[in-house]
Amino acid sequence: MIDLGGVYRVAVDVRDAGGTLADPATATLTITLPDGTTATPSVSLPPAETGKVVVDYTTTQAGRHVWRLVTTDPVFAYSDVFEVLAADPRQLVSLADTKRHLNIPLARTTDDEELRGFVLAATEVIENHVGAVVRTTHTETFDGGRESLTLSHAPVLSVTSVTESGTEVDAGGYWLDAEAGILRRVLSGVPYCWRYGVGNIDVEYVAGRSSVAANISRAALIIIKHMWETQRGVGGGRPQLGETELVTASAGGSTFSVPRRALELLGDPVPGVA
Repeated sequence: MIDLGGVYRVAVDVRDAGGTLADPATATLTITLPDGTTATPSVSLPPAETGKVVVDYTTTQAGRHVWRLVTTDPVFAYSDVFEVLAADPRQLVSLADTKRHLNIPLARTTDDEELRGFVLAATEVIENHVGAVVRTTHTETFDGGRESLTLSHAPVLSVTSVTESGTEVDAGGYWLDAEAGILRRVLSGVPYCWRYGVGNIDVEYVAGRSSVAANISRAALIIIKHMWETQRGVGGGRPQLGETELVTASAGGSTFSVPRRALELLGDPVPGVA
C-alpha cells in the first residue's frame, strides 16, 4: 500500500519473443488516476539493468490506479493496479497495536504493508456490524416530501450542512438523532416536512465515534489475527472452543468469515447495518 504523496515503483522485466531480457527501443507508461485522468511519466532508457524497466511515480491522488507499460523492439506490454491511501486512512487500530497483539517485534517491518491491509479490511468488517467507527465525511442526496431522512452512516458526529432545494437550512431548522442517523425537519421547534422534490435535499455530515470502545478495538485485533494466521496456515493444534469457530457475516452481497469470539465482543448487529 502506498500513502498519498508516497512513491510507487513500476518495475517490469521486458523480454523478447524468446523470453530473454532485452532493452526496449521505446517504452510508454500510462497511469490512469482515480479521477479518470492519465499521467505519462517518462521512462529512462536504456534501463540500469538489461530488460529491467523501473519508473518511480510520486502519487497525487488517493484511490485506485491502473497502469500499463508498452514497449517496442521488443514488442511487450504489461498492466497492473495499485491503491493509494488517503491522507487519513480508515484504520480502526494502529499498526503498533496490531504487531503487539500478534507478538511481532515493532522493529520488524517486513510485514507492515500486509498488516496495514488487514487493519483496513477489519475496519470495514467491524463497521458493517456496529456502524460507523472511524471519523469519515459523507455527502448524500435525498428526495423531499417527508419529515425525516435516514443517513446511510451512523452514529453521526456532526452535520456540516443541509441544503433544501438550493437553499441552505439553518441548524435550527432540523433535529438530529445522532445515534440512529435520522435527520428531521423542524420549524420553530415543531416537526415539519422536508420540501417536496426529487433529489432536492443535500446533506454533508461526519459519521464515526469520538472514542473507540475497548470491545470494538479488541474485536478488530481478533479479526486481524485470524486473517494473519489463515494466510500462513498457523495453528496445528486443536483450537479452543469459540476461539476460531467462524460465522459468515454478509454486507452488500459480500461475505467474510469472522471469529465467533469477535462477534461476541461486538454484540448484536446494529439494525440496518449488518
